[in-house]
Amino acid sequence: METLARDAVKYLAHKPTFGADRTSTDALYELVSVRLGPDPALAVMVRQAQAGGVTERTLRRLADSIAEAAESDARFADRLERLVRELRRDEPTAATASGERSAAVGGDNSGIISTGDNATNTQTPGVQFRPR
Repeated sequence: METLARDAVKYLAHKPTFGADRTSTDALYELVSVRLGPDPALAVMVRQAQAGGVTERTLRRLADSIAEAAESDARFADRLERLVRELRRDEPTAATASGERSAAVGGDNSGIISTGDNATNTQTPGVQFRPR
């Protein structure tokens, strides 16, 4: 339950800037704010995010509040899990490359990658490579 709560906090903390379609994030915010009620953890996090930085203590406090609520309310836990799963699915994918002359591309990309000391690419608009 703690991992689920931490993931929920991650999405809530990035609510103002997360993606163009924020339907799931807005629904998550609404779910958590209604369930936590007078608990100030979410309001403190929102104020800090608007001011430019959320402290680790605030993130931990909010995650603990969400985890406790989920442990005592199975319906809330189910809805929380569904929303976090939607947000995970909508996240852009990432790729990591390490090592000399390595390259990695993640997500929906197109283009040319060259590695090496003297790599050069020329791309002419409207001209496509057609193998023989």
